[in-house]
Amino acid sequence: MDYYYRTQEQFRQLIDTDQVVEYNFYNGNYYGTLREEVDKRLEAGKLVVLVIDVHGAANIRRMFPGATTVFLLPPSVEELEHRLRGRGTETEESIRERLATAQSELAEQDKFTLKLVNNEVASCAEELYQVICRRARSHSKSNRKGARAHAKTVGVAVSNATFHFDKLYTYAVLPEHQDKVRLGSMVLVPFGLGSRARMGWCWPVTPSRNIPSSSSCSTWPRRRPV
Repeated sequence: MDYYYRTQEQFRQLIDTDQVVEYNFYNGNYYGTLREEVDKRLEAGKLVVLVIDVHGAANIRRMFPGATTVFLLPPSVEELEHRLRGRGTETEESIRERLATAQSELAEQDKFTLKLVNNEVASCAEELYQVICRRARSHSKSNRKGARAHAKTVGVAVSNATFHFDKLYTYAVLPEHQDKVRLGSMVLVPFGLGSRARMGWCWPVTPSRNIPSSSSCSTWPRRRPV
């Protein structure tokens, strides 16, 4: 688990600019989850699970439409009070505060995708696990279907007038051409203004790729789709 430390002023600025998906203010400090951390994992095709309160869940529904939200319910408010008192760790004031918070949060339950009643920890945990598994399978299928619906990026080493492939550019390959464009294959690409085209050689493009050092590659301009 990674922790990032910010001043209160910096954290409030992150909240104001919608860069925090959920947060709490506790004992004079802010605690929360950065949106960029969630986005980074989603872009990598990972399933993200957050344990948050109703306010954080409201933010998730707003920022990530289609997210699955699960509300964990006690069997009853009376049972919740019984469990709190049974711990022997809560003061009377703390119990009253927690019950009042629970009442206000219970009013939000119908806004969640699913509701699970925690009658017994093991069975409720198994139900929640199955919910996550179903979502993971659905997420995996969506990723496979969606992969072909989006343009992919390739590097194309473009030939000069003497057929030396000395210029490297990025091109977006549209879905209808992705079956034809292969890494290592020769392609004809639009180049420059008008209807000019040049032969090119396809290379993989990754964030860690070392770009050949030459004046023609210094800006890595994005060309029109192949």
